[in-house]
Amino acid sequence: MKFLAFIGYQLPLLLIIASCSSTPSTSITYDTVPKHGYIYSNGELMGLAPLTVSTEDHQVGKHYSFNEITVNWPSGAIATFQGEFLIEKPRDHFYVIIERPEDHPDIEIDNSHAARVRMGLITSGIANGDRQNFVNHGSL
Repeated sequence: MKFLAFIGYQLPLLLIIASCSSTPSTSITYDTVPKHGYIYSNGELMGLAPLTVSTEDHQVGKHYSFNEITVNWPSGAIATFQGEFLIEKPRDHFYVIIERPEDHPDIEIDNSHAARVRMGLITSGIANGDRQNFVNHGSL
């Protein structure tokens, strides 16, 4: 019984410590049209869209600028996005859709890539053959 009483007194303290130790974060999900474009930030590959990134929480009522995001598709199409968001509540979440330029040729290459990702044929972020395509376009 003494053991249970000890736990009873310590539990509120543990809950307070646990709640203080986790840092709330603001997150943003980047998605692309067509799906599964390669997402870059500061020239480094972050992964395939959709991709969610988190950052430390910012003050409510303040604006926050996210780093410029570049999206490359296997056809060589490139789109960029840089946004500023108003943080309205702690742990706010934003969703951004970045569209492929309509005037870029070879949309069928990008649609085929998206289908291969959906089928599980591409899982590591860079498909075989796509790395050379990106190097040719100066993206990697």
